[in-house]
Amino acid sequence: MYATARRGLIDLASTLDIRAQLTPVPALPGWTVKDTYAHLAGICTDVRTGTLRGKASPDWTARQVADRADLTLAEICAEWDAGGPAIDAILADGKGLLMAQDAWTHRNDIAGALTIPADRSPEACTWSADLTAGYLNHKWAPELPTVVLDSGLASWTIGSGTPSLRLTADPYELARALMGRRSRAQFLGMGWDGDAGGVIERLHAFEMPEKDLTE
Repeated sequence: MYATARRGLIDLASTLDIRAQLTPVPALPGWTVKDTYAHLAGICTDVRTGTLRGKASPDWTARQVADRADLTLAEICAEWDAGGPAIDAILADGKGLLMAQDAWTHRNDIAGALTIPADRSPEACTWSADLTAGYLNHKWAPELPTVVLDSGLASWTIGSGTPSLRLTADPYELARALMGRRSRAQFLGMGWDGDAGGVIERLHAFEMPEKDLTE
């Protein structure tokens, strides 16, 4: 997943003019397409060199972008391309899965900004949803209602009780919503069987945007 996203984004970068590089990314307020590449190259370098262990904070990712502000997109991609194989090796050992999810997520953030096709492959969508659902289930409070998430390809149960809420949604839309890439209105507007208003704020890994996002 990581190698595929990296190769695809590096290939895409070679086609982007300055205007495209400076396009704001709605899913990442304050960042441009080039900034998003800088983050991806930065986290690759930080993990490869052991500078970063665990999850990067907002301040850390902001520094990744700032440190590469004077580089061209080609230089940023060269850094990422050079460090990528080391990350591939880490992932081959079953570690660093969040990095792979991060790359897939940002690949689609960039797609939305540039209005180009996103990666909607069933395998990628199911893999990302599975990773996020596992994280959400792990921290789900026992007093919350149990929720079933169904993509039509796979389903996940969040909580340990008898399910009282069920969401049936497109695999891509579900995966993106779970990552905080759909607004509250968009998420609530999906195929819910039951009132999800009381739990919707707990069903995403990152903060939901105020405005609707589409890819």
